[in-house]
This record gives sequence, C-alpha cells and structure tokens, in this order.
Amino acid sequence: QAESTTPMFASMPVRGLSPGQLFDSLTQATGAEPGDARARFLELFASREDRPVEAETTIIQALTMMNGSYIDGATNPETSQVLGAIVKAPFLDTPGRIETLYLATLTRRPRPDELALLVRFVERKKTADLQAKALADIFWAILNGPEFHLNH
Repeated sequence: QAESTTPMFASMPVRGLSPGQLFDSLTQATGAEPGDARARFLELFASREDRPVEAETTIIQALTMMNGSYIDGATNPETSQVLGAIVKAPFLDTPGRIETLYLATLTRRPRPDELALLVRFVERKKTADLQAKALADIFWAILNGPEFHLNH
C-alpha cells in the first residue's frame, strides 16, 4: 500500500475570532449589556473583504479594544458587573480574585508564574481602591491579549 502524500492535520490553525464571536465573548466575559453596542462593534470590525480565515486587526479596531467606551465600562470596577462582583466578593483573596478573572475570560486558571506575578502586582497597592484598579488593569490586559482574541 502506497503512503499518502496528503498531509494529516492534527489540529486546527490559530486564527482570530470573527467580529461576532469576539463581541459575544466580551459580553459573556464582562457581563456587560450589549444594547446597540453590538451593531456598532460589528460595523467597526467588519472585514472589508470576505476572507474569514485571513482576518487582520486594523489600527481602529485595536484602539477600540484598548480605549473604546465598551471596554472602558467593562473594565471599570464601578460599572462592570463581573469585575465589580469579583472586587467586592468578601470570600475571595487576591489569588482567588485573579483566578476568577482568568476563569471568566479565558476559562482556565492562571499558571503558577502568572498568578505569582499578578498577586505581587495587586498586593503592592496599599489601598483597596488601588487594588481594585490593579485588578481592572489585569482584566483589561486579559481582554486585549491574544489568548482572548484567537480561536485555538
């Protein structure tokens, strides 16, 4: 029997989420109410060409994820349903809060090295307000990181 020259693929290639998948993931992870933000988000992130496997992020899309009002509200402890609950939960310590952020966004626990680094980052802050801000920064970084944006 002759060997096949067709390559066998053991895994799917890594690619970016579609605009709809990304928005739905953000809504799920942040607990934010989509309202009419979904339509605006999809319009902004819609590809000008119909090549779903070759998705590229534009500068405007990246800036929207980093500085847009939807992400700003979702990563503010005062307005974010998920982040606010994590920050205020009396039964969570700093490692528990960070682990909960990871589970809410990436559906995995942080690796020991990630957890150690982030616990130090949060606990260096001397007040509860500054620690809440540090947790918001972590949440923002996770939401803007490649692990959140890629289908792998």
